[in-house]
Amino acid sequence: SQDQGPNTVVAYLHPLDANSDVLVAGSVNRSSVDGSSVVAEYRRGFLNRNHEDISLAVHQLNMGGIALPVSAMAEQAMPMSRGMVLRYVQTRQLSDALTLTAGFEMKYLNSTSDASTSRPEIDLAYTLDPSTVLSVSYGAGGLDQPDTLLQRISDLNAFPQISLRNFHPRLEAARHAEVRLQRKLRDGSRIELAAYHDGFQD
Repeated sequence: SQDQGPNTVVAYLHPLDANSDVLVAGSVNRSSVDGSSVVAEYRRGFLNRNHEDISLAVHQLNMGGIALPVSAMAEQAMPMSRGMVLRYVQTRQLSDALTLTAGFEMKYLNSTSDASTSRPEIDLAYTLDPSTVLSVSYGAGGLDQPDTLLQRISDLNAFPQISLRNFHPRLEAARHAEVRLQRKLRDGSRIELAAYHDGFQD
């Protein structure tokens, strides 16, 4: 949450075996706008070349004292908005030099009315030599697998910008295309060159 009020986050990580796990995280924010979020994420094969990741984030806002028309009403007639983000990513090693990462992301909002957006994600990486990788991606918002627990629970904030058009909510739809070249240098540093194009709606 971007709100600076008191906030509580709880996360539970459970290994299923040596190569898969489940993460459940939740946050509760108490301020002028009460919010809560829950994230469930399943990873499999994260130690292998081939792996997959599926996550679901559910967000809820209780806008007490704010005069906004909404379609869902909680107890005591408190306005409420709910949002959901579903994401699936899979990586496959096609050959020693070629790696394909693909998936999709769906976002849904129930507030003054329903709004949704979805986009595919794809990244094709070609290893020219052990220190040089050429990649082409489209729609990639962050296909790299997060390494730390803090990075993984960042999905508690995973929701797009929201705007209004004719008094109806719209979710920001972003399209990202990129070509990049990464090269590791002998001193342990890395240089990266990239050309990209971003397109935004709403």
